[in-house]
Amino acid sequence: MKNKHNRDIELIIEVLPETQLTSATDNAIRVLLDTCFPDTFEGRSYFKQMPHGRILAWKDTALAGHMGYDLRIMRFGEQLKGVFGIIDLCVEATQRQQGIGAALLHAEISQKGCTSG
Repeated sequence: MKNKHNRDIELIIEVLPETQLTSATDNAIRVLLDTCFPDTFEGRSYFKQMPHGRILAWKDTALAGHMGYDLRIMRFGEQLKGVFGIIDLCVEATQRQQGIGAALLHAEISQKGCTSG
């Protein structure tokens, strides 16, 4: 991946179901969310309800970006459709404008369960 200055950046994207978060990862998410959304999360790694999973962007050993996801079924008229919802997408302030948010979104659309139709 290249940043806006066309330099390569080493980024590791990790997709984790909520049940597989370690306490260290949960803490890193809490810190990032509290930094990006002050006075919102009150020390939690979720707002009102825990997501089904997380897509995380790691740069070296630091959490650079986070996106929670939620899986839902919604009724549209007579049809039921699977919906892949994005929750609390954020990138650490010093890491912005480097394509990290785009990488999180790209990982989201390539997940199994996220298909059109």
